Amino acid sequence: MKNMIFVIAAILCIVKISVADDNSYRDVLENLEDRLISRLQETEVGSLRAQMDTHTETERDENFLNEGQKSDEFKAKKRRPPFAIDRVKPLPVCRPYVPFLPTSTCCERGFAYVDLTKNSPCNAIDTATGIEFLQEPTSQSGVTEDCSKTALLKVNFEKFTKVPCDYCLRKPLCGRRMLRIDLKLSSGTRSNWGFNIGDSRTNDGWKGDSNTQINDAETDGRFPAVRVYQSDKCPTRFPLKTFPNAIGPDVQEVTIYVSNQHIRIVNDQGLDEYVCDNCLYALNGQADSQGVNEDIYIGLNRVVSGRIDRNGVGVCSATLTWACPRW
Repeated sequence: MKNMIFVIAAILCIVKISVADDNSYRDVLENLEDRLISRLQETEVGSLRAQMDTHTETERDENFLNEGQKSDEFKAKKRRPPFAIDRVKPLPVCRPYVPFLPTSTCCERGFAYVDLTKNSPCNAIDTATGIEFLQEPTSQSGVTEDCSKTALLKVNFEKFTKVPCDYCLRKPLCGRRMLRIDLKLSSGTRSNWGFNIGDSRTNDGWKGDSNTQINDAETDGRFPAVRVYQSDKCPTRFPLKTFPNAIGPDVQEVTIYVSNQHIRIVNDQGLDEYVCDNCLYALNGQADSQGVNEDIYIGLNRVVSGRIDRNGVGVCSATLTWACPRW
């Protein structure tokens, strides 16, 4: 078609030259020439469009043929937003169990929290004055039960000067004079030592500390009972007081108050008992031939001294705060 148009146009040119002197013929031939040129241009444009369409169809076919090979990569890119990075699981949020915080302005603020569960995000938190972790939560070798990690804390008390040394402090005073310990217990396995609160760094359960301190009173939480023992100032080997089911199977929460010559045990099953005795915790500068101090030690799922044959399972967490007078 294109070649034929060229031939006709050439003939017209020859004829136009031969009749150059006849204006009437010349106008007719020029008009016919213009129409032929327009037709030629339309043919060129149509040819170009056809080539473009063919090229597009060829690309589409190639993409279709390659789709199977590229589909996985394409889908992976489609799923990922621009500049995407590998997603990281968010860290679990630590929510310490803090049932009580001091409110009076004269009291020590802050708390210490220890989590003894297997997969805890919290571990140990300490914002309180006078409370120190000697051993942060540590798994026991070969023990698979939950709430079986062990920990050890040291707590330093302030002396009070307006009352005698031998004074049973049953009510909170300002400052670091009465410690509150909130324990959460396991709903599963419980066995042996849940806690050991001693006046000596070497308290190891039952009674005594191998002669490290004279003031070595201690309280044992051996499931399901709590037993309170006097110091070496009172030579008896028997417990001063026993609370048979203070941490029994039905008990989930226990609160313990410790102060000079005093301990109080409260649980969620209605128990609320205290013991006052001059052979209990010496936290007001009482004489001791082997060294005066105002410290106690708290072993959780273990005894204070660390005897591995006196560990236990069953305390899931502990929160320590300084008790406050309510005025």
